[in-house]
Amino acid sequence: DMRIEYEDPLQKVDFFEMMFQILFSNTYKGYFPEIPHSHPSSLNGAERLYQLFKNTILLSLIRQKRCISSEQEANDVFNYLARASTREAQRIVLHIFGYHLKSVDIFRELLLEAMDYVKSGGIDMVTPPVANKKLDGLFVSTFDNIKRKTRDQKLAELYKNKPLMVEAAVAFIVIFLNFLNDPNYYVKGISEKGVSPTMSG
Repeated sequence: DMRIEYEDPLQKVDFFEMMFQILFSNTYKGYFPEIPHSHPSSLNGAERLYQLFKNTILLSLIRQKRCISSEQEANDVFNYLARASTREAQRIVLHIFGYHLKSVDIFRELLLEAMDYVKSGGIDMVTPPVANKKLDGLFVSTFDNIKRKTRDQKLAELYKNKPLMVEAAVAFIVIFLNFLNDPNYYVKGISEKGVSPTMSG
């Protein structure tokens, strides 16, 4: 439902090779899309991140219930959603790198910041907002708003913050890879009662 386009930008790009180039090659010039920037769609990058947040909620709840562990078909659907979500997060990163933040140096800094956050365990739980930490509190402060008007305002603010969008998309990539890699993985702080910050592992 999130991706109805004539051409998938990932078809001609090895996303992970590009990230490797950004991180390690001093001669890499950047990503230059073959097609011009399209007109803004009804579902922009920030709203796509919100859809990935909802997918994270769904997969975390399913994983905690362990209701599909013995059903191969249900597991296949679970894994398909995780893979599709991973690719959508990659497309968001690719779009921003190709059209908005074209500096390889800036992108390298964003990837390294996101890597540090992931390594610290930040994506393994819902976190409260913390000053000077871009990703902390993103779930509760931006995505988990019951009031539609407030959520739309928060998503509009996120859309203007392309560096934060990049780091959020990278974090989502790792979250969905974790769902695929670890049969026991889910984001702590997500439950049937809602989404609440936790500081414990």
